[in-house]
Amino acid sequence: MEKIDIIEKKDTTTNTNAKKKAAWQEILSSFNSLNKKPRDMTQIVTQWRNTKGLVKTRESEYRRARQMTGGGPPPPSPPQEDLELIQSLPNEFVIDSNVFDSDSIFKETIKQSQSTATEKMMSESGLATTEIAITVDSEKSTQLSNTPDVEENPIISTPLAATKVEKHTIKRKLYKPKHKPKQNNKIADNYEEHLFLLTKKCKENKEKREDELHKKRMAILDLEQKYWEKKLKNV
Repeated sequence: MEKIDIIEKKDTTTNTNAKKKAAWQEILSSFNSLNKKPRDMTQIVTQWRNTKGLVKTRESEYRRARQMTGGGPPPPSPPQEDLELIQSLPNEFVIDSNVFDSDSIFKETIKQSQSTATEKMMSESGLATTEIAITVDSEKSTQLSNTPDVEENPIISTPLAATKVEKHTIKRKLYKPKHKPKQNNKIADNYEEHLFLLTKKCKENKEKREDELHKKRMAILDLEQKYWEKKLKNV
């Protein structure tokens, strides 16, 4: 990590190339002094490129797992070695997403739609409860108004028959709201299925874009490796 600022410079001037060559030579000497099996310059450079590629792959998989929805424990953090490399080369690990991604907008839309649907169902439930309460109160008032007639004329059965008819009417009113929850459940099921399909499609498209971007980066790394191998041979 001490020579990383030198070997990762993007300049191609003569002075910079000389510093890079000296830094790589120092890295090679230090590595061979610590290991029994010596390595050449090409192997050291190749190993460095491969290490950066592996760290990029693991970081991409970690971000993808962290952004996934669903239950379960969070994904484990990257190793300390990966974090040190990411901090040393921030430009090499730029996150290819922002707050204006379609995924972020889609998640916000889901939350707003769910809250709107919940408020609508609560308002409908409140209306149904009010209607039932009014109907029951009218039934009680009818029974209270008919009670003196029953006590004064116990033989007459007309008020009792009228009360039975009103009770049947009340039962029909009570059963009407039962059709609304079924319809709401059906709408909610269709809504959840539609959201699931959209979420799945967005995840597939995102994974496809990340795979394509990873392939392009690996191709660039291969080209850089060939370029440096050729450059080192010419030197």
